[in-house]
Amino acid sequence: MVEKIKRNLPFVGTLILVVIFYAFGDRIFDYREKLNHFKLSDVKLETIGGISHQIPEGMNGYIVFYSKAIHCYSCVREMSGLKKIAETYPEIGYYAVVNGDKNRQAFAETMSHFEIPGDYLVDERGKISNRLGLGEHPFLMIFDSDQKLMVTLPMDVQNPGLILQLHRYIAVM
Repeated sequence: MVEKIKRNLPFVGTLILVVIFYAFGDRIFDYREKLNHFKLSDVKLETIGGISHQIPEGMNGYIVFYSKAIHCYSCVREMSGLKKIAETYPEIGYYAVVNGDKNRQAFAETMSHFEIPGDYLVDERGKISNRLGLGEHPFLMIFDSDQKLMVTLPMDVQNPGLILQLHRYIAVM
């Protein structure tokens, strides 16, 4: 019986992939198309003080913490090593962005308390979240020098290898 299952496993796996692609293929391509046309500098953000701000082009890459919650201490604590990354790679742009017009000052204080480097910005209308289809949880997004999204890492789970992952992604920017 076990041999029969092992022999049929590649067929079953292929069948599952075909069904998933058939059911969701157009959505997958639509999402990839959205990503191909998304640039950070196209999104108008605001500083904590309410001044309009655009993320500049020309950096060697970008690391963006994006959250809908202003007090997600466990998520922010996961990024405690980001300060060391910023010191090692000063040519990368670092940003912490809160979605919505919540308590901006509390967000900035939380980021400062955990020594999260970079500019603290507000995506008042959730444009980044809407355009990239982000969920409710905080994310760490890594963009290349052309501001194309390379990877989105969920920050609502513990990730002991986060800093090592960041070094690897920065190496290929």
